[in-house]
Amino acid sequence: MTETAPRLPVITGLRLIRLLSGAGGYGDVYLAREESLGREVAVKVLRDLAVDPVARHRFEVEATTMAGLQHPNVVAIHGVGRTRDGRAYIVMAYCPQQTMAERWRGGVLAVPDVLRTAIEVGGALESDQQAGIIHRDVKPANILTLPWGAPGLTDFGVAMQLT
Repeated sequence: MTETAPRLPVITGLRLIRLLSGAGGYGDVYLAREESLGREVAVKVLRDLAVDPVARHRFEVEATTMAGLQHPNVVAIHGVGRTRDGRAYIVMAYCPQQTMAERWRGGVLAVPDVLRTAIEVGGALESDQQAGIIHRDVKPANILTLPWGAPGLTDFGVAMQLT
């Protein structure tokens, strides 16, 4: 018996190309082409319509939190919506280069690169805190490499709003 590949979600205005990552707790990330602007984007899609309310809430918090942050080292959110079958999605900047975790697995990281990453991500975290947000899940897998080579903080799914 052969398994068939899962069908890509249908999202108006986007042509999903392939699965980038299915490792997230409640969502899958796809590479897509945004037809109206002719650019590649990453699309995080809630994995299941029947997902528990806590995961759905975390997904929505992630979208609104990231969209509200204005820092060059926070991965940009371009939009949100629902797939044709009703699942929530987030459209964000596509970061095709390796994550910090992937770079780290590849061997020793140069000290200047590590220091630059720490300073830039630290600046993003400071900006987040000034906006009343605590990330709560900073780890190498959540530090992407932006198209121009800078680190980009992502995955605000467990972020907390300060009161």
